[in-house]
Amino acid sequence: MSPLKSASEIVTGPGPVLKDVRFYKMLVELSELNEGGPNHSQERPDEELEDGEVSMDFGLRTRQSGPQLGIRVEFEARHRDWLVKLDAAAEYEAEADFEATNDACIDFADEVGIMTLFPYIREALGNLTQRSVGASYILPTIERGKVRFGAPAPSE
Repeated sequence: MSPLKSASEIVTGPGPVLKDVRFYKMLVELSELNEGGPNHSQERPDEELEDGEVSMDFGLRTRQSGPQLGIRVEFEARHRDWLVKLDAAAEYEAEADFEATNDACIDFADEVGIMTLFPYIREALGNLTQRSVGASYILPTIERGKVRFGAPAPSE
């Protein structure tokens, strides 16, 4: 059996289905600039951002073995007054063993995994900011292909 080389080969071939979504990290850090407590910090999580502006960064790890395929996304959102770090995983399983190249797993993350995990990441960020700063920051929705871990899509 030769390794699968793309997300479409994975989806149309073994067709792994989502079995689990879980978080390995959910962290929020607040600026203590105005708190004055013993952990008083003179630095904000991101001084360069304007009020209300949020910067985001995504990281990816994949794992494929036998019938299982794991997509793990590390997400970081920085605001002038807070920092949120999330580590979310989607676990897929096919009915039979298969082998996929690393590029195919990244392509699967681009086409399927991020679209699976993004609503969970969005909800977690909203909940964490609501509980910590009293106002929920809601991530905008994303179009398919706007967050990519591999090479840019051909039309870009």
